[in-house]
Amino acid sequence: MARALVAPLAVQAAPWDMIQEKLHNHYAPKPSKIAARHAFYHQNQAEGESINNYTTALRQAAMH
Repeated sequence: MARALVAPLAVQAAPWDMIQEKLHNHYAPKPSKIAARHAFYHQNQAEGESINNYTTALRQAAMH
C-alpha cells in the first residue's frame, strides 16, 4: 500500500514523515460535508437536555 501512495518514489527513498502522512490521509479521510450537513439538520434537543447543552451541540455540529 505504501508503495502505491508514495509513487514514483521508492518506499526506501521516501521520508518516514511523508509515508506516515500519506497512510494517515488514506486510512482516515476527511468527513463528508453532506453527512455532516445531514447530521446538523436532524439534530434535535433531547428530552431533559438543557438549552445550553443543546446550543453547544449545535455549534459543534455547525463547525463540522
